[in-house]
Amino acid sequence: MSTTSEVSPKTAADRAFRVLRTLDALGPGTHSLDTLTRLTGLARSTAHRILQSAVREGAVLQSGYGRYRLAPSAVSPVTGPLVNLPFSLETLHTELSALRSRAGDAALIHVPVMLRPPLRVSLCCCYDPGGELAPSFADGDRSGPLFRAPLYTDAAGLVLLARLPGVAPGDPVLRRIRDLNHARTPSALPGWDLVAAPVQRGAATVASVSLLVRRSTDPGPHRRAAAEVMRTVARLGQAARYTSQPAGAGRAR
Repeated sequence: MSTTSEVSPKTAADRAFRVLRTLDALGPGTHSLDTLTRLTGLARSTAHRILQSAVREGAVLQSGYGRYRLAPSAVSPVTGPLVNLPFSLETLHTELSALRSRAGDAALIHVPVMLRPPLRVSLCCCYDPGGELAPSFADGDRSGPLFRAPLYTDAAGLVLLARLPGVAPGDPVLRRIRDLNHARTPSALPGWDLVAAPVQRGAATVASVSLLVRRSTDPGPHRRAAAEVMRTVARLGQAARYTSQPAGAGRAR
């Protein structure tokens, strides 16, 4: 499997395209400067400067203070298996909180951002403020590999990578992940593993849910963690199907 390092934008044009492509990947609606800064990995001042230039040029629209969306003329059609996340952050936080309380010290949801290389970026995480992992989350730094890294880095990205069409179809690791519908790998935190599963909306993969669990030679805790993660993604999949119904749709009478 390829281990190409993440490409950092080297020029002003590279940075501008990264911001615009990230807005496109996030999909319809407005998105905060904080979200764009986190997803692109750029300094807040740099992202703000690029967005203001894009607003002046008509490529981006600003709505209120610090919220942006692509202008209709700049939006490309959504294609492929990775589509916009069909949940509110409130729903995600509720599900992650329940997952963490049942089975682990911290739970995260990652979405794919189709840059070069494709990344998985954390949109939401829940952790025990009094737990051992609290210092890794409480400092507010969301640029580290636990939150933002290429898809091939760990379980949170591999379950997304395994669902991309045409990606190493014969790779035994990705084939096993597709068969099991979950993965477990070491995390960026020493002594802790990530157990992850993909969130499906029909045939499309829209995100991954992962749980940080202490590394152990006993397979029991990891099996329980995998079962709880898959229970959570099943609930989110059901919510996605409900969300995808047209407005006003209901049960047939």
